[in-house]
Amino acid sequence: MCISKDGIQGYVLRDGPFNTESYLDFVNDLAARFPEVANGDVTLVMDNVAFHHSRFVQEFFQTNNIRFMFLP
Repeated sequence: MCISKDGIQGYVLRDGPFNTESYLDFVNDLAARFPEVANGDVTLVMDNVAFHHSRFVQEFFQTNNIRFMFLP
């Protein structure tokens, strides 16, 4: 789910768990819908589920200039 100060901006309902591939699809969709995500003007705040830490997710964020942080 993507939430901003203006409310819910996006979400995906899935039949089954998220994984690296489905999460990257979600973030890629957000970046396409909201240019400020890919411009580095937005910080994605994530919990610490294992696939958020995957090499593929980290590389995708770096390649696409997406800022992120993890909850403690």
